[in-house]
Amino acid sequence: AKSYEEQEAVFRQSNELMPKLLVESPRIWADDISFLIDELENINQDNSIFAGKMNLEQIGVFGMSMGGIASGQVCITDKRCMAGINMDGGIYGDFLDTKISQPFMFMSSERYRGYDNIFSDHVNNSVYTITIHGADHYNFHDLSILDPSFDRLGEIDGYRMLKIINDYTLAFFNKHLKEIDSGLLNGPSSEYPEVEIKVK
Repeated sequence: AKSYEEQEAVFRQSNELMPKLLVESPRIWADDISFLIDELENINQDNSIFAGKMNLEQIGVFGMSMGGIASGQVCITDKRCMAGINMDGGIYGDFLDTKISQPFMFMSSERYRGYDNIFSDHVNNSVYTITIHGADHYNFHDLSILDPSFDRLGEIDGYRMLKIINDYTLAFFNKHLKEIDSGLLNGPSSEYPEVEIKVK
């Protein structure tokens, strides 16, 4: 297993070696998300048929891979984001040197097993690090169900993976946006033996 310093070096070296566009993408995507929130606020005003229909005081953001990194970026740059989830995205860009102040979850495949401490250290709030055993990166993608023969999937069943993602995502946002605690995030669950969870 890699040491804490080696894990951090992996992300910093990757950040330096990746094409500039990929390094900047989370910022661009985060700006897009903030723009969308701006527009939702506009159509939630009195002169819109949607006026008062949306609760924009409890916004949660989540994404997979680069979208997961962008979710963290939004939490850093836009305080309207009240909670976020990074699905198998690691930490790159501003994420490396700036801590998130909102509740945050890292939901990862086995490639990030053992990275709990470095992930947790980038959040100054409740933080959950989840490893899904049997999952590879693309199990977080629709391919897990649409094309089970895809050779970059882990061994976990696609529908099982979907249930895990849905249930843990819902439990997280319900707890931190609606103050509804299912207890699922408190520790290991007999219903989900393939899920390893650490809470800090």
